[in-house]
Amino acid sequence: MKTALIAFLFVATTLSASERPPQVPEWDIIPAGVVDAICTRLKMDAVATGRTTIVRVTQPLITPASVASLAPKNKRKKASATFTNRAIPISLEGELCDWQPIDATEISSRHDEMIVELSAPLANPFSRGEAGMFARVSLGGVHPSWYWVSLVPTGDGWVVRFVFVLSR
Repeated sequence: MKTALIAFLFVATTLSASERPPQVPEWDIIPAGVVDAICTRLKMDAVATGRTTIVRVTQPLITPASVASLAPKNKRKKASATFTNRAIPISLEGELCDWQPIDATEISSRHDEMIVELSAPLANPFSRGEAGMFARVSLGGVHPSWYWVSLVPTGDGWVVRFVFVLSR
């Protein structure tokens, strides 16, 4: 996890900052385009090679304190206030992956399946005007790989800029 946090800090600090105030998508459902972007990355990494299990709502994968710990000391309080964990349903209407949705309570009984969990969107505390989501991909809930899904506003919506591997 420490490697993932260090990698996130590196990515976040190297992205260009805009003059827009911190913002975050206020979705009632995670759009299929976000899930398709994650699917594409997982296929590139040879993780999504067949039916892939996904938790059907966002999960509290990180805490305000963990995000704050990545920020410079003078910005930690602001960083910790940039998000809240919300349970948001995930749209699986995309056509790129064969998703098998499950509830979070089922993770421990799926020992031999790749499981994808997503965090709720949060404002990127290190790059103004951007947001993102964490994705944890694990084998039955253990040995996780972490991804950062960068989101940028466009017009009246949000698009995925990239899906970056934080740790394996």
